[in-house]
Amino acid sequence: MAANDKMTGGGKLGDGRDFATFGFEARSTGGQLEWVQHCGKGVNSGSPTCALGNFTFHGAIAAGSYSAVSDQPNCRAWSGTGTAKFKDVPSRNGTYTFTVNAACDNGQPGRGTDFIDIAIGDYQDSGYLTGGNIQLHKKD
Repeated sequence: MAANDKMTGGGKLGDGRDFATFGFEARSTGGQLEWVQHCGKGVNSGSPTCALGNFTFHGAIAAGSYSAVSDQPNCRAWSGTGTAKFKDVPSRNGTYTFTVNAACDNGQPGRGTDFIDIAIGDYQDSGYLTGGNIQLHKKD
């Protein structure tokens, strides 16, 4: 279901030395996403988020991919493509598709309340924000 609004956000997911930081602006006409995975020990095959080590991802949100999430009025989903640069495994550098399965503005403050679920290629992370805020800007 298409959404006639926009969502912005920035923050942190995870604690300790392994965490992700992100920023985005998403709307029906497109937008941008930046995701940075920080891994204190570099590649860690025992970690679900650090199996690929440290990387940065810059993505363009595909026009028309931004939509409401069924039965979750404060959540939106979108997808697109972008470029990833892997510090610890440079052979993986390249273009990847990504999908934000849900970004949810569940209230203020966003820490511990707002939620994001993202997949970039075969990387996946999800959870409640440990810092930052996601904001749904509804049109009147």
